[in-house]
Parts: sequence; structure tokens; C-alpha cells
Amino acid sequence: MVYFVSGNERKIKMYTLLLARYDVSFVSRALPLDEIQSDSFEEIVEHKARQAFEQLKQPLFVQDAGYTITALNGFPGPYMRYMNHWFSSEDFLALMKNKQDRSVHLVENFGCINAEGDFSIFTTTIPARLLDTPVGEGSSSDRIVAFEGFDKPLSLTPLEELQTTFAKSDLWEKLAAWIKEQNTK
Repeated sequence: MVYFVSGNERKIKMYTLLLARYDVSFVSRALPLDEIQSDSFEEIVEHKARQAFEQLKQPLFVQDAGYTITALNGFPGPYMRYMNHWFSSEDFLALMKNKQDRSVHLVENFGCINAEGDFSIFTTTIPARLLDTPVGEGSSSDRIVAFEGFDKPLSLTPLEELQTTFAKSDLWEKLAAWIKEQNTK
């Protein structure tokens, strides 16, 4: 069995839906993990995965993501989690005052560790844009970011609709193949 280590119910539901397309399932498990600060998504996700593996000693995957705002030279990137705690939606929008380019990319990383402790990573980038006004409930970024093809922010987009955007990436096929491989060992 492969574990997805996360306490985020929305992510668990989303990834369950996406991986079910490949007839793949996982068991979710929340664990206490420290998240290092780094300029590298890869370092962060590998650190999380190795911590989780030390606790479970089972094949697992973890996820880490962040938004890179083009007009802000990729800020906040891997620091998204902290920025969502420190910045309001209005703070993010204030940084964008007088910026024409409203493009954003969600960089999503999955760190995987097999039973032998070997690490691999799967990454995808999903285009989005910053809206002009915060809407809905949720994190400061979820209230102002809309994925390509959507007029409403993540905070108002149901999982069933969001999965169509996420499903366009070949990441899910790769992650599903990795999970299947672990389940056959």
C-alpha cells in the first residue's frame, strides 16, 4: 500500500479523484512534518518525504506547491505557505499595483519514496492569473488566483471542476504508474 502524507482534506479528495482515473488508490495519513525554508521546491518536498518515510517505513508520496507570479520575478514560489499566513489577498494585490502581467503559475511537486528509501519527484506547472478582487473563503492566494479557463478563483471552484484543469497534466499518469509499481512489489 502507498501512503499520501497530508492532512489537507481538499488535496486528499482532489488526488483521489485524479488517480481514480488510472484505477489507483492510496491511503492518506497526517503526520507531523517540519517544512524547511528553501528556494528549491525539490529540497522542500524531498525533506518532507524523507521525514515521512522515517516515520512510516512504507512507500509514500508527499506534495508541496507554490505560486510563481511572473511580474514579481517568481515570488513567492516555495515560500507560498508562509506568504499565505503573512499576507492578505489585498497585500498580494497591492504588490501587483501598476503591473500589467497578471500571470501566475502553480508549481506542484510530488516527492515519492519507495520501500527501499529511493526518492523520486514528479512536477507539473499549471497556468493561472491573478484576479483584481478577492472572493470567497480560504487562503489569501485561493481568493485571488483563477486557473486558466476559469473566471472564478480557487476558493469558489468546486473540486469536480478543478480536477479537469489538473487532469491535463501528464503528472498523474506518471504518479499512477509509480504507485502501481509500488503496489506490485
